[in-house]
Amino acid sequence: MRILRVLFSVLMAVVMPLPALAKDGDIIGAPDDDGTFYVGVQYGNPPSSKTGTDANKCTWTPAGETSTTDSPVIDVQVINGQTQHLFLRSCPNGITRVWVSEVPPNNLGGIVTDMATAMLTKPELGSAPAADTGIVNVDMWLWTSPGSYQTVKTRKAWVPTPAGPIWAQATATPQHLVFTPGEPDSQPFACDGPGQAWEPSFGDDAQSACMYRYLHSSEISPSGTFTATWSIVWSISWTSNVSGGATLPAYLTTTTQEITVKEIQALVVG
Repeated sequence: MRILRVLFSVLMAVVMPLPALAKDGDIIGAPDDDGTFYVGVQYGNPPSSKTGTDANKCTWTPAGETSTTDSPVIDVQVINGQTQHLFLRSCPNGITRVWVSEVPPNNLGGIVTDMATAMLTKPELGSAPAADTGIVNVDMWLWTSPGSYQTVKTRKAWVPTPAGPIWAQATATPQHLVFTPGEPDSQPFACDGPGQAWEPSFGDDAQSACMYRYLHSSEISPSGTFTATWSIVWSISWTSNVSGGATLPAYLTTTTQEITVKEIQALVVG
């Protein structure tokens, strides 16, 4: 009888020498004497337009556009080669002066793709027979939990600019599973979807689209087990409101599993 076994840190790309907002509305860093903050990339829903509000009902207006005097407003500066623009961040609880660095869309794309990879989970290995009760020449059903095989989408990373906000967002989509058996002369093979978990009601002769048949006992291995790997292959892409975005090379999340395979000896009664 088959036995069922179902089995943020965010990597942040450094694109500027300024701190970023950890979450919507939380400006990191103490203000200068004049109440000006220096910030970088922010996360969440940006303003929908140059005059729109962000997720915290705050508007971002270039400081030069708010001047009511004939005196010029210094609203652009370059620090360590980094161009920064001064904004007035108007929120229900007050107004803050904020210097924001220019960030290319590709840099935002790099940030959100790093966020996406950090959010991905390793596949849980489900097998029947279980991983420690494999049998030579008996098909082993393979699957992963549906929860580990789901599309992941990041929050938007964005910065205000004098022309309006620019943002990027990444999506990671599972493409297929790959099982590497670990026995001699075996090759990795792919399965579409998360696989079908085996149920006792299926019976021992039922077939799955994701199965592997071990041809050797794991006793031939010095450790007594075969070291198998179980991977999800992901397609990760990012899009931006000012750029077409990009698709990364295939990305894998992998679980290692020791597989015990025994050979059943036939008993002949004559």
